[in-house]
Amino acid sequence: MLEGLLLQMPLTLLGVVLVLFVLYLLSSTPGEVNAPPGPRPLPLLGNLFHLDLKQLDVSLCELSKKYGYKTVKQALVNYAEEFGDRDIPPIFRDTLKGHGVAFANGNSWKEMRRFTLSNLREFGMGQWGGARRSWRNRATSSRCWTILRASLLTPLCQ
Repeated sequence: MLEGLLLQMPLTLLGVVLVLFVLYLLSSTPGEVNAPPGPRPLPLLGNLFHLDLKQLDVSLCELSKKYGYKTVKQALVNYAEEFGDRDIPPIFRDTLKGHGVAFANGNSWKEMRRFTLSNLREFGMGQWGGARRSWRNRATSSRCWTILRASLLTPLCQ
């Protein structure tokens, strides 16, 4: 009896996976709301079946022609509200509690950016104080570049 059960287990597991896959395909609509344009990925496998692994560069070029720059630009221009903000992972949302520049959006981001730039300007960012130092560094680096270029042009094997 136990042997018969062990023989049926792979078939049962395959049936469960197949039913779950069909349910996934039926439950998700083709044009999901807030989904970026592109081929619909499968769970756990992603878009692996959309790629030819033997000619990966060719299949990626075909996908980029169809879902490339123009499609991304169209999505960002036509659906700016949906794609404009950064998605904040739940762990950062709970930890930072809405503070911090890295995951800020909208008005809070503008306010933090304005505050940060004004404080950095007070400390001398963007001023001409370091211009003399940068000219000295450029002169030194140009001498080093000349030496390096000369050494690169000499053949190693004669």
